[in-house]
Amino acid sequence: MIWPVFVPHMFFRLRRDGLVVYYKQTKGGGVRRSLQLTSEDLARIVAILNSKELNDARHEYPKLTSMRDAVLRTCVNYRNQDEKKILLVNYQPSHPQAAEHYPEVLRQLLATISTLRPKSNYERKYGLGEPGIP
Repeated sequence: MIWPVFVPHMFFRLRRDGLVVYYKQTKGGGVRRSLQLTSEDLARIVAILNSKELNDARHEYPKLTSMRDAVLRTCVNYRNQDEKKILLVNYQPSHPQAAEHYPEVLRQLLATISTLRPKSNYERKYGLGEPGIP
């Protein structure tokens, strides 16, 4: 019998001072790392988080296509005046219908985070370290 494997991990946690904490996948497992964003990168992410479009985004985006044996839940949690949580099930940014299914500002946020977060050699080799399913 095959059991499901649950691998919850923190992809990117941004603090107000620009410190980012994240977990990298390596051959030996997950490793906690941190980095300091530049003031320009921090301002870019904060502008997206404070945008009206992101505030108006739905709380959940269901899967575009069904995958037989896999489910990937991508959660975007952030706080400014209040807390907002957005759940994306099997987020597929390269899907032909992604532009219609996900708001542009949400795709922009996840793409920006993906470019700022360093990837390990293991993540590059196996196509990991990106938000969603390619």
